[in-house]
Amino acid sequence: MPATFMVLALVACDTHLSNSERYLQRLANALDVAPTPVATIDLTRFPATSSLVIKRPSSKINLLEFLEVNRCNLGSLVGARNSGLGRVHTASQRWLYDTQLVAGLLACEESTPALQALATSRQAELGIAAFNALFTGAEWHGFVTPALAENLLVVDEGGVERALLALTALFVSAELGGINSEAMSEFEGHLATLRFSAALGEQRRAWAVQSETLEQATRMLLSALETNPACRTGTPTEAGKIRQSVFQQFYVAGVQPELAGQGQPDRGWLRALSALVASVVAGTAVDGVVPPQVEQVEDWHQHVFGEHPANEYGRWKAAISAHSSAWQRQLGICGLMPGI
Repeated sequence: MPATFMVLALVACDTHLSNSERYLQRLANALDVAPTPVATIDLTRFPATSSLVIKRPSSKINLLEFLEVNRCNLGSLVGARNSGLGRVHTASQRWLYDTQLVAGLLACEESTPALQALATSRQAELGIAAFNALFTGAEWHGFVTPALAENLLVVDEGGVERALLALTALFVSAELGGINSEAMSEFEGHLATLRFSAALGEQRRAWAVQSETLEQATRMLLSALETNPACRTGTPTEAGKIRQSVFQQFYVAGVQPELAGQGQPDRGWLRALSALVASVVAGTAVDGVVPPQVEQVEDWHQHVFGEHPANEYGRWKAAISAHSSAWQRQLGICGLMPGI
């Protein structure tokens, strides 16, 4: 009875730990080393809005041209843009205006050479307007930044993927022939879905925390391999069997399923995300020149999704690989590694 009570008490005290914390604690006990707390992860911030806005020269329409655009049924559109409210349009509203103006001018049979030139120049800049609409608002920043602890929500990955695919389709439609107010309303809704999910921010945090956990476990395993190996003769020992138990119960059964459940850039909503970014970035070059703001976004995207260990996803992959190798060395010399 006393022994049973002791086991229950230990389990009860252990329930507040995450799988990663429990794993590190049990591994430290099995290796007879002191664990260190998992470090707080500082993730690279997405570039500030003020540094990303791509400014474009204003093309003013004079009175004669205004009368001409009226013949193209665009007078109300231009008038609204030049009103007090129009001058404080959001980036997405300016994108909507530009796509509608270009589509109207190109379709107008009575357009003058001056208006045709305006349509051509504005059409070349639609990609920049789209870039501003997507990346310079609070929505994208909320999407890529981990949520505060008190605001953590369960991410609906299906909803996030649908929003990303719909946004990609919307940008493609804008390139082909313009978008309308109804489509822009959907655009704002999809951006809100991304913002309040904080999905990419939470994915980045998961990669970072798991990377640090695995790196710490790997350091402990490699240190023990030198100073306190599970066995020296190749024959399984009690210490080796305890380590094997930690490996199977706390890593294979606890941590590994969480690793398998993490998103990867070539799958699901993360793949849709990369397709969206690539689609918008591809349309920003004007006369073959890519604005430096676009390069900022590309560099940040590479820092998050690149496979080099210096990048966030690459670090996660490298941590998994190094940790697996450390366990193979630790248990392999004793003939205790599953499958060996």
